[in-house]
Amino acid sequence: MSGLPLPNDKLERFLNLLVADYEDEEAKKSPVINLIQDIMEIIIQDVMVDGHEILERAHQIDRKERFERINIYLTHNISWREKVIRLNLLLTVKESAINVPTYLDARCQITFFANSLFMKMPDAPRVRNMLSFSVLTPYYNEDVLYSDEEINKENEDGITTLFYLQKIYPDQWKNFEDRINDPNLGYQMRGMMYYREALELQYFLDFAEDKAIFGGYRIIDMNQTDYRTLKERAHALADLKFTYVVSCQIYGAKKKSSEQRDRSCYVNILNLMLTYPSLRVAYIDEWDETVNGKSAKVYYSYCITNHRYESR
Repeated sequence: MSGLPLPNDKLERFLNLLVADYEDEEAKKSPVINLIQDIMEIIIQDVMVDGHEILERAHQIDRKERFERINIYLTHNISWREKVIRLNLLLTVKESAINVPTYLDARCQITFFANSLFMKMPDAPRVRNMLSFSVLTPYYNEDVLYSDEEINKENEDGITTLFYLQKIYPDQWKNFEDRINDPNLGYQMRGMMYYREALELQYFLDFAEDKAIFGGYRIIDMNQTDYRTLKERAHALADLKFTYVVSCQIYGAKKKSSEQRDRSCYVNILNLMLTYPSLRVAYIDEWDETVNGKSAKVYYSYCITNHRYESR
C-alpha cells in the first residue's frame, strides 16, 4: 500500500495532460505514452505477481513499442473529455489552499453536500409516477434584476453597488456572472428551475438506452428521431409534474406605469418568462368599467405565461 501514492501521482499527471490544451496535439503524444508506460511498470512490479513473465507471454513487444498507436484525439470528444475530468476529480484527494473557498457560506454548502452523499436514500420512483407539485414565490416591489445603470450608479457617498460588492465579496468576484446578483427575484427563479431540470434528467435516465446514458444527457444528438422524441417527452412530463408560479401582485400596474424603475421591473419579468417558458406569473389587474351606469374599478386575477393568458 505504501506504493499507491506513486501510481496515483502518475495517473493524475496523465489525466491533466489529456485535458491540457496544446497547439500541436502530436506534441503531447510522447509524454502521454511515457506516463502510460510508467503506470504499467508500477502495476507489473508492485501489484501483479510474476507480472513481467505474464506480460512477456501475452505480448512479445518491446517496452518502447508499447502504446505507440494510441489515439490521443479521443479527448476532443465531449463525452470522453467529461469522463476524464470526472475521473481526475475523483482521484484528487488533496485540494490546494487556493481551491478552497474562503467564503464561509460556500464552505458550509460544500460540507453539507459532501455529508449528504452518505445518506441512506430510498429509490426514486419514475417521474410519471411522482406526485405533481408547485412552487409559489411571493413578489411585490423588490428588485428583479440589476441593470448596468443601477449597479454603477453612485450613492451620496460616491460608492456604487458594483464597487461595494467587489470589496465585500472579493473571493466571489471571479464568479461574477453567477454570483454578482443579490438574492433578487431573478436569482431565486434560476434556483427553482433546477427542479424542472432534475425531473427532465430523471425521465431521461428512466427511459433512455445505455448508449445514450453513457454518452451524456447534455450532448445527445437531437437530429436522431428517438432522442428528439425522448427529450420532447421529458419536457412535456416536467411541465405536468412541476409548476412554478410567481405572484407579482402589482405586475399590471408596473406594465402601465411610466416610471423607469417600474418599466424596468416589468421588462425584466417579461424576459424571465421568455427565458423560462414554464414560468407562470399571477397578478391582479384593475380596469375601469361601467357598472349600473357608473364608472367603477373592476379587479381581475390573471395567470400568464410568456405566450398567452391562462386564466382571468
